[in-house]
Amino acid sequence: MEPTHRYEEIISAIDLDAIYHDVTKKTRLGAPEELNYAALLISVFIRYVERIPTIKHLIERLDVDLNFKLNCGFLVSDKTPSQEKNQGEPIGFDKHFAPTCFREYSSRYDGFDAKYETLKYTSPKECAECL
Repeated sequence: MEPTHRYEEIISAIDLDAIYHDVTKKTRLGAPEELNYAALLISVFIRYVERIPTIKHLIERLDVDLNFKLNCGFLVSDKTPSQEKNQGEPIGFDKHFAPTCFREYSSRYDGFDAKYETLKYTSPKECAECL
């Protein structure tokens, strides 16, 4: 099975060599050497494109969705990375991943902006003094 090259334009725009050099394993301690670090880096960037909120959710998606795993550059035989430490709640988002202000009031969904291909949100009434 080959990847579908869905994220090829995104991956080609990123200088992975410089990043890969900085994060490669230099000691025998820490994460195992068998991990595909290049694919792991790519999956972290693609996480934002796919709107995956946390690393935990990214790992779950890599475990469940074989096409996504292949598109990120993993091989079928590659192990899926495990989460090394506990990750806190996403900062700046509520439990439904809607943006929040610094007082943690949730913004209200206000439609889809076709021009910028993104979701629109409106600040709640409680945030009049936050802005």
